[in-house]
Amino acid sequence: MRKQLNFVVFLSALSALVFAVASKPALAEKKGLDGSYVGVGAGVVSGQGSYGTLSINGRVQLGTLPVSLRPSLLYFPDGNDTAFIGTVTYDAGIAKNANIYVGPGVARNNDYSSLALQAGAETAIAKNVVVYGDVTYLTSSGEFPVKVGVGYRF
Repeated sequence: MRKQLNFVVFLSALSALVFAVASKPALAEKKGLDGSYVGVGAGVVSGQGSYGTLSINGRVQLGTLPVSLRPSLLYFPDGNDTAFIGTVTYDAGIAKNANIYVGPGVARNNDYSSLALQAGAETAIAKNVVVYGDVTYLTSSGEFPVKVGVGYRF
């Protein structure tokens, strides 16, 4: 029951975020963050316990579409384990050099495979430097990996 409630809360928040972005009027200034990047981050996974993680994250922009591939490799130092999360996201520009993003994907480690739903934000703080943060809901375990990091944009 708790997994279903967490899932409903996550989907409600995700829907509100997409609606808020879609209802904003267009401005003359170009909004959004273009380009691809690779970065390093840290985070925490909560759900069936709470534990820390280190990560390597990326964004691969797909042409001029507001769609990106977002691979993440998570390392859990306490359990000496790794996991992969890959998502395809819709990227909505909210300001110059800043996006919010949402999308589905998959997660995999030695113990499980899961569908994943991800929401996050990213912004450039210098010409080639990006900071980002996201939360992912893993449907099979009900866990929430939360990551923040810094990346090199190219």
